[in-house]
Amino acid sequence: MTTYTPLHGIRDRAKFAALVESFRAGRSVPAVAVYGDEALTGSHRVAAHQAAWRAWSRIEEGWEDRPEPILEAVEVAEDDYRAACSLLGIASHGEVEHFDLFAAALHAATLDEDLRAALADQRGDYEGDTAADFARYAASR
Repeated sequence: MTTYTPLHGIRDRAKFAALVESFRAGRSVPAVAVYGDEALTGSHRVAAHQAAWRAWSRIEEGWEDRPEPILEAVEVAEDDYRAACSLLGIASHGEVEHFDLFAAALHAATLDEDLRAALADQRGDYEGDTAADFARYAASR
């Protein structure tokens, strides 16, 4: 089992349970964006994968004859990470209060289509932000 450190714990039990069920049923779960051993997206997906893998490895009821749950991950390239930080005028993603802002900047900074797909639903209120919006954020720091 691959493990990544999520940005936060489980905040939505229903979302977590639905993701565990998706893993059990063999349905596709969106990839997480990872930087080193940290999952920059998908805290619920990481936790659900860990729970699903444990249930699968113990062959708990309902997991018999199920394939091993796999969590797909997309590595964030150093250049993309630094470009997103530069857009926001920060040194690391830990400096932003809302990670959705960093996800939006990373989405804007990268040309990696797999990474863009992993970030697609992670940009929250910042989904439509432009380079000018990121520059205003950087200037306000």
